[in-house]
Amino acid sequence: MISPISFKANSKLSIFHINDLHGQTDNIGSILNASKKFDSEDSVGVDRLKLSAGDNICGGDLKKNAAIAGLFNCIKLDASAVGNHEFDPTATGFEDFINRTTTEFVSSNLDVPDDKTLDKKIKNSIIKEVNGTKYGIVGLTTTELNTTIKDPKMLEGVEVDDNDETIESLQEEIDELKEQGINKIILLSHSGYEVDKNIAKNVSGIDVIVSGHSHDIIEGVKEGENLIRSKTGEPVLIIQAGDNGRFYGTSDIEFDENGIILKANNKIYKTENKKNILIQQVEDSILGKSEVVAQVSKTIENPLNRRITPNAWSNLIADSMIHELGAEISLINAANIRKVPTLGKLTARAVTETTPYANELVKTKITEKELVKALKFACNSLSDPSGSPGLLMPAGLRYETTQTGELKKLEFVSKNGEVQEIDINNPSDREYSIILDIFLFENQEYKDLNLNREHIKYNFDKDKTAIDYIKKLTNNGEKPLEIIDDQRVKIV
Repeated sequence: MISPISFKANSKLSIFHINDLHGQTDNIGSILNASKKFDSEDSVGVDRLKLSAGDNICGGDLKKNAAIAGLFNCIKLDASAVGNHEFDPTATGFEDFINRTTTEFVSSNLDVPDDKTLDKKIKNSIIKEVNGTKYGIVGLTTTELNTTIKDPKMLEGVEVDDNDETIESLQEEIDELKEQGINKIILLSHSGYEVDKNIAKNVSGIDVIVSGHSHDIIEGVKEGENLIRSKTGEPVLIIQAGDNGRFYGTSDIEFDENGIILKANNKIYKTENKKNILIQQVEDSILGKSEVVAQVSKTIENPLNRRITPNAWSNLIADSMIHELGAEISLINAANIRKVPTLGKLTARAVTETTPYANELVKTKITEKELVKALKFACNSLSDPSGSPGLLMPAGLRYETTQTGELKKLEFVSKNGEVQEIDINNPSDREYSIILDIFLFENQEYKDLNLNREHIKYNFDKDKTAIDYIKKLTNNGEKPLEIIDDQRVKIV
């Protein structure tokens, strides 16, 4: 709690916030119910806003995104940042999403070509008036936009400012709001918690940052952590609610007549991790019924930080890639897997939702030296506060890494179960056939997997291999599917 400065003409605001939903619909039912409860808790003199820090959708399925837009209209979100995944269906597909929802989108560091109608749909900032009180809402998109999407061509000419330009344009936008008499300003930032802390310190005029992109769960109000002093000494509150719709947050804030925070709280709530019949009916009506591929009898919890947590579902999908496409090794970047199936009926659509990017698969060669170098780089993610870019989840391999990210042991496991240790200190030039997706094949995040060589490119993602493989494992659903960690990746 912040010590009072003045008690004259105070304003009270309650914020309902989400971020990095990534199009995961299983938990939207829970978020919708929470949103209705938030609406019903009508306290006299309390203003209310519902906000998102971006990455509301994920993947290029326009029908699926249309369903998400309809559900957003039920939640009645006031405004959202523009996340990198908003461009998964291309800039044109993102505009289609905007046209279907009543939510306003803000980003002050995007440059949209003048000849694009999207230019009129994304605002630098908006002013929301609630019960006679005006709030300025500004947006930011990650400056890493070009490297966090499948292909920069999907931006269709949209560009993002660099770090210095972003700070400059953000300050200019806030100053313009101040000149209009707005002294309560909220930043919707799809930039990540660490970046947002830096913004809070170096930009004046922000009161609250609804943060996204880094998938942090920020609960409470802690001076020096998520309560930062700006360069003019004013408090800035940063709030963020995890990812994939597993959490949502509320924050109650009291301002003095100058728009300075006097009091604040910040609460995080876990959504129900179960299928919602109403949401399934909405999806079925828009997307059509989905084939049931298995009954899940045993599963695991979706990891809180999936980037640096071994995941049995990732293992199963990696297995499917080598079994269905005939390679010795496969690799998945851990962040690619968005959730784990729940117990009960598993549909083809549910499998696709766990890996929604529609990245084409690629079959090529990799040497032991390249493999060791890439895994060492990925293991270093354990020493990064954000866990970026994340572990590489394998099939055809087993490895151990320390909690500080040092690769300690690596083994090749053939399809017939033979195990051969790879000397991580002196790897050979031996080549292995490998399956990975186009994101890893071409991406800059794992630079040592930029394998510019002869390859076969398939016109489907790992969800297809997973569905086909699961059908074989379960004899077309006659046997139950167990999702069990076989300890192929160990953190010691």
